[in-house]
Amino acid sequence: MWEEKLQEIQWQVLRNVTTMVTKLVAITDFPFSPMVLMMILPLFLLLVLPKMIKDLDTKNEVESISFPKINDDMPKISEMLTSFFSGETSRKTKTHHFQ
Repeated sequence: MWEEKLQEIQWQVLRNVTTMVTKLVAITDFPFSPMVLMMILPLFLLLVLPKMIKDLDTKNEVESISFPKINDDMPKISEMLTSFFSGETSRKTKTHHFQ
């Protein structure tokens, strides 16, 4: 008799635990969905990163990073694509002289 009662109580506890777990999963499904993360994470970064840069140590580190210099003699992508699709050999060879 008491074994049956104990078994019934165990089943009730198990049912309650499973419903609690499924409710927890349902609560965390929305905030951790990819669409919500794609909207909230950039907003969070936009709000947090300027606060981090106010820190002097971080600001000095960012300023000390040496970025590579871009030469002026490098062709621009727009000019490259224009010459590729128009069939021109070189932009510098074609010059217009107005008299």
